[in-house]
Parts: sequence; C-alpha cells; structure tokens
Amino acid sequence: MKKQLGFFLGIGFIMLSVNSSAQSYALVAGLRMGNGPDVRTFGVTAAYRIFERTTIEGIAQSNFDDVHTAHLLIREHRPFITKRLNIYFGAGLSAGLERSRFQDEANNIVGYAIRNETMGVDLLAGIELTMLKYAVCLDIKPNFNVVGREPWIENQVGISVRPVIISGAMKNKRRRERDRTKKDSQREERIQSGDTKFGDKFIKFFYKD
Repeated sequence: MKKQLGFFLGIGFIMLSVNSSAQSYALVAGLRMGNGPDVRTFGVTAAYRIFERTTIEGIAQSNFDDVHTAHLLIREHRPFITKRLNIYFGAGLSAGLERSRFQDEANNIVGYAIRNETMGVDLLAGIELTMLKYAVCLDIKPNFNVVGREPWIENQVGISVRPVIISGAMKNKRRRERDRTKKDSQREERIQSGDTKFGDKFIKFFYKD
C-alpha cells in the first residue's frame, strides 16, 4: 500500500510542476490488457478529450470466465517534456459480474462465489505516449468495491494500445470551421435584417448581387 501511495504522490508532484498544452489526440480506441493479483483480463478501451487537459475513458474487460466489468473514468492530463508524453490521474465508477473470495474457517477452505453483481470506485494513474498514430498507456488502477465482492480492494496494472481516430489538430480544425460557419451565418442574418455593422456594410456593398 505504501508503494502505491508513493506512486500516486510522485505522479501528482510531477503533474503540478508541468503546465504545457494538452495531449495530441481527440479520440483513441483500442485494446487493453490488465493484470491483477488474482485475475488477468483483456478488453477494449476508448478515450475522448472533452476539455483541454481532460479526457473521459471507457473500459470493458473480461477474463472470459467469471469476471466481466465496465468502467467509466475521468482523466486529468499533464504533458511531460512534450504533449505526446502525458502523465495523468483519474477516477471513476465500475460495475459488472465478478467472483468473490470466501473462507470457510471451520473447514479451513478458501473458495470463490462466481458471477456476483458488483459496483465500485476506481482510481487511476499512468503514463501515456502518443506517436506514429498510436497511444500507448501504462497505468495502475486500484478498484474499491462497494457492493458484491471480497476482497474490497483489488489492484490492476494495465497496458493499452489505441490507434488515434481523431487527432487534436483535426478536432481543432473542425472547431474553427464550425466557428467560421456560425459567424458567417450571424453576419448574413444581420445583413438581411438591416442591423449591420460597418464591416458588414462594406462586405454587402462589394459582394451584393
């Protein structure tokens, strides 16, 4: 537990000391492999940038037997050296079907109850490199169970490989085009209504039919 706390505090210190621009993609989606003390999972993951330094991530993972979970997380990014190398913190919620460990002390037996409905809270910290149109992440994701599972905390180390579907430059270009279209539409409405500024009158004079 001390090692995990040190990991989070160390990343937090670096994040607070860096104030560059955000990550270089808008949307990525791909595969994730998670490894924990008792179970190894494979799944899919996608992340979308909603603010300059904030992404929302969805994860669906399974061990194809008795663990099937879905996770929704918010991640806060801080570039490290370059915007293509990010350190991030996150938190979110999880739900699914999981096995739960139980112990029969009378008979000295440890067993598992499978397919328990579970809900929990995730924390997340990791590092992400984006290059050659791929985003590669290495993270640690402790899960704190609220309902349905023993033990109440399980740690997972995950590796994600996700192609860049929409780049940051592409998203910014689309936003500029939408803003330009909106301004042109507003200018045209002012011209049609007669409520025009000097610049609109100038444009109307030279480009009238």
